Amino acid sequence: MQVLLLFLTLTQVIGLITAKENVSQTVYGKIVGGKPVNIEDYPYQLSLQLSRRHICGAAMIGSKWALTAAHCTYGLPAVNLTIRAGTTFYGYDGEVVSVKRVHEHPSYNDKTQDYDISVLELQHDITTKKASKISMASWYNFLFPWLSGTATGWGTTREEGVPSWQLRAVTVPIVNYYKCYLSYGPLLTSHMFCAGKHDKDSCQGDSGGPLVISGKLYGITSFGVGCGRPDFPGVYTRVSVFRSFIKGVSGI
Repeated sequence: MQVLLLFLTLTQVIGLITAKENVSQTVYGKIVGGKPVNIEDYPYQLSLQLSRRHICGAAMIGSKWALTAAHCTYGLPAVNLTIRAGTTFYGYDGEVVSVKRVHEHPSYNDKTQDYDISVLELQHDITTKKASKISMASWYNFLFPWLSGTATGWGTTREEGVPSWQLRAVTVPIVNYYKCYLSYGPLLTSHMFCAGKHDKDSCQGDSGGPLVISGKLYGITSFGVGCGRPDFPGVYTRVSVFRSFIKGVSGI
């Protein structure tokens, strides 16, 4: 399949991703092959909520700042968005803080998912002791294919499953860029990287959530085809290439 995918057009690959979204559009979190965990072990994990309903993950990068995927905020007014911090269960407990402003990357492309990053400015500081910020990867933190990262989020353990109330985590291997290009073709840009393998994955339904390596935020869950499919690893926004954008908005 990978060899055949070399000849897929960009439109065809986008079509595959769209089909996956149509299947799972009501599923907001997907961790495949992982395990239930507690927020104390992943205190940077946030739930992004629309009218108090969980829609995406996010990562705390400062007392009043968070990162998520641009496709999670695209077209949504900040006044309807909140984050829930310091909770193992996205539906209750923890601290709820309103989003003051959404700083979506100005080059975000909702058709190809390039530049898929938003900085969330919160109305006030997150104060719960169960939440803490995470450091972000810099340009010199390289993504070697022998590394593995931890993806976290709320949701199903299989494609088209039922969301989980409890936070889950999975360890996913970094995929060689060329190997990932065989799957996604020109849709894959230098702003992205791939991670995952068969039955070890996060999906688009887990959008906006963090991928962490050695205590640093390397990726934001962006898109993928299906969930845990061997020929389609998850695609993540590469945080390190957006450090200037993040600093320009937040000062971090």
